[in-house]
Parts: sequence; C-alpha cells; structure tokens
Amino acid sequence: MRIVFAPIGTRGDVQPLLELAGWMRMRGHDCLFVAPEPCCGLIRSQGFQANALAGEFISVLGQSGQELRLLKLLGAQAAEIFDLLHRVCQGADAIVGAMLQFAAPTVAHTLRLPYFYVVFCPVMLPNSSLPLVGVPAERLPRMLNLAMHKIGAALWNYALKKALNRERARRGFAPVGDTLSHIVLSGTLLCAFDEKVAPLPAEYSRKSAPGFWHPSEDKPLDARLEEFVNQGPPPIYVGFGSQRFVHRDRLPDLAMRAVSLAGCRAVVQSGDGAVTSVASNTLLVEYAPHRTLFRRVAAVVHHGGAGTFAAAVRCGTPQIIIPHYADQFYWAYRARRLAIGPKPLLNLLVTAGPLARTIRSVLATEQFRLNAERLAAEVAERNGLIHAAETIESHVAQCEFRRH
Repeated sequence: MRIVFAPIGTRGDVQPLLELAGWMRMRGHDCLFVAPEPCCGLIRSQGFQANALAGEFISVLGQSGQELRLLKLLGAQAAEIFDLLHRVCQGADAIVGAMLQFAAPTVAHTLRLPYFYVVFCPVMLPNSSLPLVGVPAERLPRMLNLAMHKIGAALWNYALKKALNRERARRGFAPVGDTLSHIVLSGTLLCAFDEKVAPLPAEYSRKSAPGFWHPSEDKPLDARLEEFVNQGPPPIYVGFGSQRFVHRDRLPDLAMRAVSLAGCRAVVQSGDGAVTSVASNTLLVEYAPHRTLFRRVAAVVHHGGAGTFAAAVRCGTPQIIIPHYADQFYWAYRARRLAIGPKPLLNLLVTAGPLARTIRSVLATEQFRLNAERLAAEVAERNGLIHAAETIESHVAQCEFRRH
C-alpha cells in the first residue's frame, strides 16, 4: 500500500503524522509526504520522501495573529498546491491530510482514493459543544459556541472558498459551500487524542478517539543533557514549541528568571527566543526528546501544544501551561480539569514572579504528581496509532474491493 501524508502545518503538526507513517512502514506499507519546506528536513531524516511546499505562506506559518493572512496566501497558491499533490498521489492508495491541507479532499475524489483527515484536538471539529479554537474560555453557552463556529467558518470561506472552488471547477466538480467542513468532514476522521482525556463533542458521539499516538520508540538524551539530569534533583522542563506567537521571544529569558526565583533546576528549550543570561542550575537546549526527558523531570512548563501535552500525560508529569493561541487554551483548561496542573497563566500577562510562585506550588503539591501518574497508567493501555493504522488498511481494502 502506498500512502501520501499531506499536512500543512508546523513541526508539531507534522510529528504525529511521522509517527503514523513509521507505524505504517513497520506494517509493510510505503509512505511519502507533501509538506511545508521547513518540515522536509525532519521528514527526510526519518527516511521518508518529502515533496516540499514552498511560497510566501511559509513566512507566516504557525504565527499567531496571522491566521487569516495565512489562509489567503494559501489560496493564492492553490493551483500549485493542488497540482503538486495530484502529481505525487499518482499511483497512491490513500491520502492523509491534516491542519490546513485544503486540496486533499478534491485530489482524493479526482483519483478515487480514500481520504483521511487527522484531528489533534476536539475544538478543531465544527461543533456547538466547545468554544471556537483560540477562544480563551473553557465553557460557554451552546448558542454562543454555535455563533462563534459560524463566524470561524465564514472566515475560512472568505479566505479560501473562491480559490478552492476554482480548482474544483478545473477538475469538473461542483463548488463547496462550507470550506472548513469540506476539509475536515469529507473523509474519514483519524483522532490523534484520547477521548478519556479530551472527550469528543456531542455531535461526534459515533466517532472514536481511542488513544494518543504513542511514539514507536524512545530517543536517548544526548550526553550533555543526560549528565545534567543526573547531577541533582529532577529538574523541570521549560519549552514553548515551534510556533511563533506574540511576545514569544521574551519567554525563554522570562523562564530563566522564574527558575532562578523558584530555586529549582531546569532544562530550558531556547527556541527562537533570545536568552540574555543562563542560571547555574539551568541547562539551555535547542531540542530534547520529550518522551524520554519528561519521565525524568518534576514538571513541564509549556505553551499547551497538543504534542507536548500528550507527551507529559503519557509520562505522568504535572504540567504548567502558558497558552498563547489556537488549541493551546483547550489543553490548558483540560490540565486544570484533570487536576494534573494549576490554572493557566496567560502569555501576555505572565511575569517571572507569578511563574516562579506557580512552579514552587506545583513542585510542593504531591497530588498533582499522583493525579498525573494515575492518568498516565490509564492512557498507556490505549495507543491510537494501532486504531489509525487499522482504519486506513480497512478503508483502503474496502475501496479496492469496490473497484473490482
């Protein structure tokens, strides 16, 4: 079986698809990617062919406050994106899309291929049960949720529908009315989260989210990081992912000051932020394998990305979340609801003092650790990658049967 994975997103959006592709490869299938150019090095390092999407949209990919501009830039490159995906999918057996990949449903229909869409978080699904993705609220009245989702859908239509329907017309297909529903709901959903941790909205009660996508193997810590972890009490981890958001560049330096005030040891992922000083009890790293490191730290301070949240849950580690945008607010509120972390600290308001006090509080509260370990034991029994792989194989087999 030949499967084309076609995410349009940041490294954090591509990584789960790499895990699924690795799983499919172990089951004897051929996998390749169509992905944004900045992610192609990572993809190729895992031994997969990567066909690069390039263009002006790369400059705002994963940047908060630029979502509408990003969608419009993607629309301006619609013909290029459609043509590349169509060319790569010749001879394929299935297409797996994710995030902003708006060409995949039509290309799959053109080539008569099964289409799958990966969802990383329940708030990414059109619904009336949860606030719109990016809204910093845990719960709102149903009618308000519905109104906000309609506004979100209207923005997708404003930015992308004209370009999408132009490409569909080129291929002889009727126009779509709702761009977002077309992208998310045209095929088979693959949920990369655990419904026991993140329940599906009521509208999707017949769907399944049987578990986080656990990595197939743990990567070792490098020698420098291993030595630091072993030198004293378990450090905390501080990292804010690969996305670019408002005031992101101040966070690593702010974290350094907070760690110094809290009096604990820390591993800090530098990211793109400038660090003006490094405390003696702190190690600055560009990258660390989450699944390996998080088992050995006392707490994880992060932005609320789905991948980082899931890794900390799997490792049974308390979380302190500073959400910035998109689904990060949802995961921050879930951490509090599950009692594996305190209430969120908002990016634009947090300073070193309150962050230091929150770190000290979490480290002193054994119940956070006990709750996190209990949840880790529950999710360890469920690996959503197995369900995703079996779903793809089953649907492709059914499609081949109908063709013959």
